[in-house]
Amino acid sequence: MDHGLDTLSLRSYGASPGSHAHAHAQVLLGLSGALALEVDGRGHLIGPGQGLVVPAGARHDFEAAQGARCIV
Repeated sequence: MDHGLDTLSLRSYGASPGSHAHAHAQVLLGLSGALALEVDGRGHLIGPGQGLVVPAGARHDFEAAQGARCIV
């Protein structure tokens, strides 16, 4: 799957795959469920209609215990 800088994708989240970082920033827009994130040690929760910018190079981890869908 291509997650290039000019690509929007609809993603479904569940269990955490582990911490990682990207060379580019990401914008997450919540559609359903609740996505818990830790970005550089700070906790965030994205629900429907909420968003978050993950800065380029920021270490982040996520989990959606009941499942979540976001546009990234």
